[in-house]
Amino acid sequence: MKEKMLRGSAWMTAGSIISRILGALYIIPWYSWFGSDKLQANALYTKGYTVYSIFLMIAISGIPSAVAKQVAHYNSKNEYGVSKRLFKTSLVALFILGAVCTLVFWLIAPWISQGDPRMVSIYRSLALALLIIPSMSLLRGYFQGFQDMAPSALSQLIEQFLRIIYILLATYITIKVMGLPFEAGVWQSTFAAFIGAVGGTLLLVGYYLKHKKD
Repeated sequence: MKEKMLRGSAWMTAGSIISRILGALYIIPWYSWFGSDKLQANALYTKGYTVYSIFLMIAISGIPSAVAKQVAHYNSKNEYGVSKRLFKTSLVALFILGAVCTLVFWLIAPWISQGDPRMVSIYRSLALALLIIPSMSLLRGYFQGFQDMAPSALSQLIEQFLRIIYILLATYITIKVMGLPFEAGVWQSTFAAFIGAVGGTLLLVGYYLKHKKD
């Protein structure tokens, strides 16, 4: 068990470090491709994520970490059936909560945009990610309850990798190839949160199905 926990900590640390490095590097080409509009593009991007982070906090509300603790507790007593029921119930609850947050964020986007029509589409692109990320976070917590950190670390890497790849490709094509306004590039960059979440969730679901009997 001690060896498993040490190995799990190594996975989580490595995943966090690599994700942070990727997050720091992609901003260099992304920023330069907007040219003279880079400050405005960065302002829209930051404004969108600021509001999005509030809704994400509401959608998750510390539930994944709490589920991880409860799963570990019941597993220590060999009550794996209870852990499984807890996981399924929490998954349904978080999916509903994520859907509600998505709907609310989508509907109030015109109001919180404060008259800036550009922010409406940006807010709504980020709202889509709220539909998936709560369930993905719960899956990570479930595996951590079994002291299995590898799936969480790998999904974090996949999520970040796909998000960044999409940001760079979509922004380059939108701005440099198609010559569209910088707002279109910012929209693609915020929509990347949904793309990354889909990738990270699919990896976790695949791992869960593969090891379900175990």
